[in-house]
Amino acid sequence: MRKVIHFVPKAKSIRFFQNIKRDLKEMFGEDLYSIHWKPSAFIEELNKRKDKLDVIIISAHGSNDSIIKLNNGREPSKLITLEEAHLFRNNFIFANSCYTANKFGPALIENGALCYIGFNHLMSEVFKYKNKSNHLLFEKVVKRIYTDSISQAISDFINKCLTAKELCQYIEFYFKKHINVVCKMSLAVLNEEYDTKLDEEDHQIFKLAKLELLEKFNDLKDRLNILGEENYIFWSEINKLSSMKLKQLQKKVEQIKNPLYKNFLKMIICIHLDDQENYRRAVQEFMIIVEKYEYEFIIPFDISKDFNQVKLMVN
Repeated sequence: MRKVIHFVPKAKSIRFFQNIKRDLKEMFGEDLYSIHWKPSAFIEELNKRKDKLDVIIISAHGSNDSIIKLNNGREPSKLITLEEAHLFRNNFIFANSCYTANKFGPALIENGALCYIGFNHLMSEVFKYKNKSNHLLFEKVVKRIYTDSISQAISDFINKCLTAKELCQYIEFYFKKHINVVCKMSLAVLNEEYDTKLDEEDHQIFKLAKLELLEKFNDLKDRLNILGEENYIFWSEINKLSSMKLKQLQKKVEQIKNPLYKNFLKMIICIHLDDQENYRRAVQEFMIIVEKYEYEFIIPFDISKDFNQVKLMVN
């Protein structure tokens, strides 16, 4: 019913993003998570899953108006363009892609995407430390810290039913946490954990660079934009929450501005709380909005059925 779809094209300069792919595949398994490195296969799956309310992750180079592939100084190839914007309708998108929050992300929102998180400027500066000796090994550690932070934050975003805004806060939390841990590691542990060959001098430099690392991350954080519904919550794991957590989630859902998605989440929560009265109210509000705005929003279960039948579908 629901899926996390990840686009990770093959490119030497973003090879470190493969860590996110590895982590998410292990976290979610093949039933929930699918990976594509070919743009054609990625677009084909988006076409097949139109209006399925998925999470889309993009780990690729970007420009103002497209997802691109760099070509050794030649004109970049456009992999995903504004022509495909309609394929992201009703989805959540997180893009590790430079500049895409300027035109590409807004175009997706205009075409019905619920939320887009992406960067409005260059990302790579946070990973470059050419003023350091052995800077490539230094950068390797920082890239790993960043990708680990992204993977863990996305996992929490889905499994804990966090909002889009909280997802960004968790990325920051994990990045700072990993920096603190790494700066306390012995040289032997650091080299083993991050597969590097830093020497004792480099190790001391790394410890002293903690403030610089955090300042660079703050610059990166300032370039990360949330477009659309900042209180978006992915729906797939709501059924695993306790009654207490479901009631807490109801308060978060009230902050969602999109009335269709808000009432959709209300329906799911009411189903798992066995709250028929408020379920029917959410269905009625949903139907009124659909008729008023003539907006295409497909719910992954049949709301015309009896409440107990819907419960069987959802569970």
